[in-house]
Amino acid sequence: MTIFDQIKCLAFTKQPIDVMQTDQPISPYMIQRWLSMYSPQVALLINATSNRLWSGIASDPQVFVDLLDVVVPKLPYARISYIKKPVSDKPEATNQSETVELVAKLLQISQRESETYVQQDPTLIEAFSDTLEMFRKTRLNSTTQTN
Repeated sequence: MTIFDQIKCLAFTKQPIDVMQTDQPISPYMIQRWLSMYSPQVALLINATSNRLWSGIASDPQVFVDLLDVVVPKLPYARISYIKKPVSDKPEATNQSETVELVAKLLQISQRESETYVQQDPTLIEAFSDTLEMFRKTRLNSTTQTN
């Protein structure tokens, strides 16, 4: 019985699970993680019950399974999509670092100070947008002329 079969038994079909007869060990952490991805309401339910009782149920997988069988209601079957961390756009990050570098050169301060100023006041980039654009163009022209 895979972890997905275990989740199906706990949440969708409500079939009893005998921990001693399963071929794969029960992983309480992974079951809680996947069940919390079903919906925000189930995540709240998991956090309010089993996470608070973790120290008492972590040692015995059968107690954990029995608790979830009682606490989690029978849910309509739905595909549980794994929640992934959003991927940051690399070009935007390089553009941001380039802009911070230009602000540092323009204000004649260190890049770390420039990053701090931009984080504290993001409108700083908008205020200097014309100057930064002109600074970028002159910088590009000077690098193309030297090559």
